[in-house]
Amino acid sequence: MHYTHWTISAQMPHRMRAYAVLVEEKYQLPTYPILINILKINDETYRVYLYQNLLE
Repeated sequence: MHYTHWTISAQMPHRMRAYAVLVEEKYQLPTYPILINILKINDETYRVYLYQNLLE
């Protein structure tokens, strides 16, 4: 699993696909990109977003 810190933008789907291709080329393994964004709202509340790029 690879962890990196990105800011969320409209370019996220494109960036995820591009990064997945680079990793597949380097390691010759399939990738399944998933982004989990955890935002702290206050001391007791977090908001979690999940983005999956399903390549078919």
